Amino acid sequence: VKDITIKDDIVWIASGGVNATFSPLLRSDGVFKLENNQWSVINQFETDGIKGEPLWDFLQVLPHPIEDKVFAAAFVEGLLEIGADDFTIYDDSNSSLNNAVGDATRTRVSGIAFDETNSLWVSNYIAERPISVFKNDGTWQSFSTGGSCLNETQLTQVVVDQNGYKWFVDISSNAGLLVLDTGEDLNRTNDDRCKLFTASNSELPTNRVNAIEIDLDGDIWVATTEGVAVFQCFDAFDQNCDFFIPKT
Repeated sequence: VKDITIKDDIVWIASGGVNATFSPLLRSDGVFKLENNQWSVINQFETDGIKGEPLWDFLQVLPHPIEDKVFAAAFVEGLLEIGADDFTIYDDSNSSLNNAVGDATRTRVSGIAFDETNSLWVSNYIAERPISVFKNDGTWQSFSTGGSCLNETQLTQVVVDQNGYKWFVDISSNAGLLVLDTGEDLNRTNDDRCKLFTASNSELPTNRVNAIEIDLDGDIWVATTEGVAVFQCFDAFDQNCDFFIPKT
């Protein structure tokens, strides 16, 4: 089991995984659902609508905030939308997701999160444009990470803060976290900002980040291999703000 989430008394489980170098384990068990004390499974072997599809290593499962659908991030291959009666697989053929550089046949999805508009943000691991958004109007858009973010593409977990900034875990050796501000107009890229938090330019204790979460106050909690760090400032782009290490 890689991820568990609950909505409306329904438990959803993603059963995939990766190894220490973030290579796929090729686990094909799929997504599990527990509802009214009854288990069901969604995978390429047992589920009509996706039988025979190369869906491996589901890393995350996330119900839509208001609609009767669930999204599951497959590291191989793409984003699965689970509807009430149907399924849709999003990959490089029908979305802004693109295949991995050096592995041109696979669309690697490594993290998903909804923003306040119910648009879904997607980490598209080691793709040329590694960030995509599935907008609430049904359209897609992708983003590169050049400039101050040094074309970082090894992005995994994503969360969205109270400003609408997207925080991505970056597992490259160059950074621990990448923050993207898409500005006032999502469709315009000339007002976008991007920032890297590293052990060199902040109080982040190491670049090796395992997980990130936002608490009810909007603070960013980061789990690293050297302990926990917390970002309590309102604005990630405020140069006077930094992480602190909580002490007991």
